[in-house]
Amino acid sequence: MSSVSVIVPIYNTEKYILDTIKSLKKQTFKDCEFILVNDGSTDNSLKVIENAVQNDSRFIVINTKNHGVSSARNTGVKNSKGEYICFVDSDDMLSDSALENLFNLAKNTSSDLVYGRMKRVNGELEWIVDAHKKHNLYTTGEKNIHSNPELFMSIGPAAKMYSRELIEKTLFPKEITFGEDQVVVFSAYVNAKKIMCGDFDVYSYRVRGTGDSLTQSTKKRGMLFLANLLEVAKKNREEIMSNKRWSYSEKQSILSNYYNRLITYEFYPIVKNNLKNHSKKSMMYTNDLLKIIPSDMISKIPAIRYFYLYDILNKFFVIPTIHMNKFQEMLKMIESKQTKKSMLIFNRKYPRASDQREQILINKSKNKFFLMKVKTLMISQKKKIYDLCFNLFKLLPTQKNKVVFVKSSNSKNNFLLLEKKLKENSEKVVIKFLTSPQLIWRNEIKKTYDLATAKIIVADDYYNKLYNVNLKRGTKYIQIWHGLGALKKFGHSALEKGDSMPIEFEKKAHRQYSTAICSSIETVPYFAEAFNMDKNKVLPLGSSKSDIFFSPFAHSVEKEKVLNLYPILKNKKIVLYAPTYRGGPNERKNFKHTIDWDRVIIPKDTIIVIKYHGCVEKVINRPNNKSVIEINNIDIESLMFASDLLITDFSSVIFDYALLKKPVIHHLSDIEEYDSERGFYFEIEEYIFGYKAYTDMEISELLDHNLELDSKRHKIFSDKFLTGCDGTSSDKISNVILNMIN
Repeated sequence: MSSVSVIVPIYNTEKYILDTIKSLKKQTFKDCEFILVNDGSTDNSLKVIENAVQNDSRFIVINTKNHGVSSARNTGVKNSKGEYICFVDSDDMLSDSALENLFNLAKNTSSDLVYGRMKRVNGELEWIVDAHKKHNLYTTGEKNIHSNPELFMSIGPAAKMYSRELIEKTLFPKEITFGEDQVVVFSAYVNAKKIMCGDFDVYSYRVRGTGDSLTQSTKKRGMLFLANLLEVAKKNREEIMSNKRWSYSEKQSILSNYYNRLITYEFYPIVKNNLKNHSKKSMMYTNDLLKIIPSDMISKIPAIRYFYLYDILNKFFVIPTIHMNKFQEMLKMIESKQTKKSMLIFNRKYPRASDQREQILINKSKNKFFLMKVKTLMISQKKKIYDLCFNLFKLLPTQKNKVVFVKSSNSKNNFLLLEKKLKENSEKVVIKFLTSPQLIWRNEIKKTYDLATAKIIVADDYYNKLYNVNLKRGTKYIQIWHGLGALKKFGHSALEKGDSMPIEFEKKAHRQYSTAICSSIETVPYFAEAFNMDKNKVLPLGSSKSDIFFSPFAHSVEKEKVLNLYPILKNKKIVLYAPTYRGGPNERKNFKHTIDWDRVIIPKDTIIVIKYHGCVEKVINRPNNKSVIEINNIDIESLMFASDLLITDFSSVIFDYALLKKPVIHHLSDIEEYDSERGFYFEIEEYIFGYKAYTDMEISELLDHNLELDSKRHKIFSDKFLTGCDGTSSDKISNVILNMIN
């Protein structure tokens, strides 16, 4: 009896199966068997298999008539003898030590389901799926499907090792031809007594064809796919509801997370692709899915609201008018299942969609429907319209004295000192501020005009309006970046990390920079790597916003402003706590404290002032300690001036605070996890100049002392990261801009 059985279903993969077999032969784990099930291939797959595995007793070849992948996998399970079972598709590959690592993890932790990282490969390129990174699927350690819904991001059988008992509970359903593997993996997740994730690569998933070919497939066979997914949804509901391990509320939570994933990544994309040619059936299948989902659960599934009450309105114009009554019925039914609170929050977030839905629901006239569809078409194509306008405006003469500051939010703070210095140094310069998107078309078109005719464009962050257009020849694009120093990795430097964006996104974002500004000579290579640009184009001139830290007048004025707004802080020791965010773009909106402020012992003369990162929208575990207050209506710079001590984790605020020469406590409780998620440019524990704390108790002990700045370590830190910041950065950057103009 082998310890591990690897099952490979094969159908017409003569071009790829040899690579799969080679990866199996190279496994460092030897106590295994490889069961190759040829599912009636009509090409030379069987011949290739037999030639490749002859004289290797670990391989068992089973030849059957074509009954589909489910039947092939079930046949493999039936004929296997391993204590543990793995599945590999016949065009994919295992890492050399995949089986050894999985088996050891399963045995050492007594787990019945273990998994590791899966990478997608296409020729020489390999990458981790965005959804896997965004949801931190590969955070190592013990998991369960209730506490870790990110497991649903990997609902296929690959890159996992299962106990035989777990797999034999549920066979692959032969009657389902799309999404069939979800039934088995869902059952495994629900029934597994212990699930572990290991810190190692397991599986290379070969990407064949393109996204366009997949889209075409969902259009040709979309209705069949939806029908199959309905059956999958039914089976998985039956599986969890009949399970005795989980409580009713836990079952509801598990099921709602699963349906949220199903709708987001499979069901709704197929509906959306088929609204034009199969709108009636698409809406019928949607109604059928909503009947499967328990009525009281529908309002707990964000994907239903987002896709069916917002996103679908962007495709409203493709629905034939004859089917508008079905569309109205579907909208009414979904709205009726929502709670008043959820709809109130949703409508505040998407006010335009709320108005549009209201118009659709009350409308009975075909002519009005036609006009609404035309308007929707224009809105859905606004990006293309803006790009077209940009290219038309490029034909106009460049306004050689025009400097455009761009930012995706409404904040201008990072540009104000630079704007002032530019106006002082040149009377001719014309400055424009382009901030967050406007709802009025005219204003957005005006923005496009300013960008297309500018001589200089200055950004301090990502700016997506320039991703898909090419700047006019002679236009200079300067990135002054919003953060000093270089602590946590960003841009191209973070591509392999869990919190990273896709490489194509980073290329679009940074490809047109003429110059980038950083805070020291030592950080030049970090910024060059992050922006994928020549080191000679990165100038260590400091940061315009840092000039204010060299002004004693600003120090006293800003501190007085804070104390006047918050009298409770007068005659108190003010400790500023400024943590950074965690997770990907969606997760970082919800902040969870890594310090338990209700347990920290805070001296009577001390007040903790919390300033959250600008992207945080919701605090999960808000402190109840009376000595802790949150301030969100004052800039971080003002709070730094007012404070006596800073506590932070991995925020770049440490570089700004270093300019004030005040003591810092570095809270490093989750440093390993954060390093895995984001990564650092240097050994943080080696270079930081403040006091280190890893626990709430250590925070308490440090707060009880009168901490002083370690001048020696502070100088080492400043010499490495802040040599460009000397109070004249605005003047230096202004000269660069004016030289480009001249």
